[in-house]
Amino acid sequence: MINNISLPRLINIRFFYFIISFNILLISNGGAQPSASDKIVDMPYSEKLDSLIKAFNIPDARVDQNSEIKNNQNIQIDYGEKFFQRAQEIISKQVVPNNIEFKVYLYSRLGVCYIEKKSNKQASEELYKARDYANLLEQPKRSKYLANIESNLLPVLNEERKYEEAISLAQKIIKEYQGVGTGLLKNIVASSALDEFVYAAKSHKWSNDKIKLHLQKITDTYTNEVACKADLHLLRIAEEQKDEKTIKMLKNKILTRYPKTWEYTNIYQSYFDAEIK
Repeated sequence: MINNISLPRLINIRFFYFIISFNILLISNGGAQPSASDKIVDMPYSEKLDSLIKAFNIPDARVDQNSEIKNNQNIQIDYGEKFFQRAQEIISKQVVPNNIEFKVYLYSRLGVCYIEKKSNKQASEELYKARDYANLLEQPKRSKYLANIESNLLPVLNEERKYEEAISLAQKIIKEYQGVGTGLLKNIVASSALDEFVYAAKSHKWSNDKIKLHLQKITDTYTNEVACKADLHLLRIAEEQKDEKTIKMLKNKILTRYPKTWEYTNIYQSYFDAEIK
């Protein structure tokens, strides 16, 4: 049943928006090295946009002179309205610079703003724009931007009930973005995509047996957090099918195959805690 995965899926997505935003490549001006004040972790998104406007000398794009850029990683990140208004301003005035990385940054962040506003149609439009521009970049920048953009686009496709496209994109992300993440969540991109894949497949009326074949391929191919999550989904399906032999095997596999470190226990511990209760 879809309800079995809806809650962890939503938790992962909301957390993922926060994490992936810190991994966007820094945008340089004409190939110059970005300054310390250009670090995304050091300023709200609206101030980041203002710093880029200054760097590109964009005419008629007003910068808030009272905005103070603080070199402090603990400041509250500006996800929403201020960035949204600033971005809309430079777009409406047609003063977006002819720079690919600037456009990738602008449209990808706008896409997330629309996600926050629950405007899926506008979100997908902006994220598709960002993806088109990102595909014009050379490697390795192209893949790093695409990992961000496509991972934000994937849940939007599911919300729009475009399940076939979501399944295809999820499979691409799982294959191409292994090891993309941050800190202990070093596979957050692929593991979140796996949740979206299962959600899309169930919503698209795939049989459990068909889903199992795809999950088994993943757990046979990888030995990381993505495989661990695939095993957990296989366990849930086994429970739906009341397959006691497979349930016992998968529980033992999850508890013995994977390290007892946070990045793994974070995936399955809540399941076993709930079972004990």
